[in-house]
Amino acid sequence: MLRSLVRLKFLDRTLTGAALDDLATFWSRVCCLAEGVRPDRWHPEYALEIRLSGFPRAAGSDLLNALTRRTSALGAVVTSADPDTLVVAWLAGDMREPPGGLGLRVVAGEEFEGLVVEIRLAVAGRSRGLTSTATVGRTLVVVGELRAKALLVKSLWAGLAWASESAIQNMPTGWEPELLLGFDDFCKTGVISPRLPCAADFPSPSRKPDLHERISAVPFGRPRLKGLLIRFAAFAVGLALGIATIGQDWNVFIIIFLFVFWIALFHQFFRNEFYLLFDTFDAQRAACAAGTRAQRYAVLTPEQTTARLNDPAVRKYTTDALAAGFVHIADVASVPFEHATTIYRIFHATDGATSLAIRCDTHTMDDRNVWSLWPATVGLECQTFFSDGGRVDSVADAVYLPRVTNWPESTRLLAIPTATDPLALYQTHREAVDEVLGEMAVTTVRHEPFDVYLRRQEQISEAEHQAYVARPYSWRDHLRWYLQLDAKPPENSK
Repeated sequence: MLRSLVRLKFLDRTLTGAALDDLATFWSRVCCLAEGVRPDRWHPEYALEIRLSGFPRAAGSDLLNALTRRTSALGAVVTSADPDTLVVAWLAGDMREPPGGLGLRVVAGEEFEGLVVEIRLAVAGRSRGLTSTATVGRTLVVVGELRAKALLVKSLWAGLAWASESAIQNMPTGWEPELLLGFDDFCKTGVISPRLPCAADFPSPSRKPDLHERISAVPFGRPRLKGLLIRFAAFAVGLALGIATIGQDWNVFIIIFLFVFWIALFHQFFRNEFYLLFDTFDAQRAACAAGTRAQRYAVLTPEQTTARLNDPAVRKYTTDALAAGFVHIADVASVPFEHATTIYRIFHATDGATSLAIRCDTHTMDDRNVWSLWPATVGLECQTFFSDGGRVDSVADAVYLPRVTNWPESTRLLAIPTATDPLALYQTHREAVDEVLGEMAVTTVRHEPFDVYLRRQEQISEAEHQAYVARPYSWRDHLRWYLQLDAKPPENSK
């Protein structure tokens, strides 16, 4: 799935190839000041990557071949990072200046129109043999949408290269507006603001953890119980050994140092875990309550659809669904539309019974703000209903956590994290449907009038809401979240 930027407000600034050349010069000058090198002695290395996404999956091979032809004489390497991402990379080698227009002309053309481009320019002040834009040096990241051979810039990110890989997706630095203003001033005057070198040294909030943090912090997003037990045991053993050294023939300064080191680690560990366990309960409870409100749905007007779904991710997955044989029926949102953060694009499958919903999250909210997402965060869901009121409901996600437990016996609620496109999800979903049909005396409900389909969705929403009212978010639920018991372990874990 495409990764989304999260911002209160996007830059929405169009830059041509010439403007991107100026931006490259600007960034090199900023890095020169950050390293404290005189301009006449500044001979940096550059590494450049262009990451292209948002194209229909069926077009990936043709685009890969087109990029390979265009870059054959430019010293670039074109690879497919995954089925939905192409990467054009110029590594340092003998490159003493970045390609013209930061490589924009390589992806300029009708076949690339409307795609998502992430341009990553790494600069190192001395010869380091740059092999990546995310290891050493300082990196400028420009993300936007290709339009008429120019780039509609949504966001800028600048900072240390090792912090750049994921930070731009969800953590703006605070320097983005100032970088843009500084770039404008540089284009007019040729002068760099003395504040901007600080942006080049920005360590992202999602920075690489040091040894102290790796010891004291238990990773989130995977089961945490084992990590917590190991750390508690290690702290207990360390404390016991420390107490045992008292009265022994040890240097008192070594004993004091070890105790201070133990206290520093344990304090950080305890503070992190106390916050996660106790301080987040109210926020988690409120988020769970908001997510289980009974919803009412309405079909969007063409104007509403254009306003919210003119998005690269939506276009990509719509094209993928249509290419797989699905038929677009309607676009739906909860009412009132102005408060809806999610739009559902509904399709019918060729089996005459299954529906596909492309869930398009265009906004997200916290306690204070409404944040915009670009490209939209997309989810996939297939549903097939049975004659006894049950259903097979499959989502392309890591986990499906329903609150209702008394659905009819034929119901199967499935999480299929390996399905990254509509056809893959549908095929796995149909296997589950066929299994139910082979085991139980039920039949599938054929595609119904769309208002009947919407009422079914509202009934599901109401049932989930009533289940939450009967048993709201509790400390037992919070403990499961805190321990991440429902998270999938990493694939490379033993």
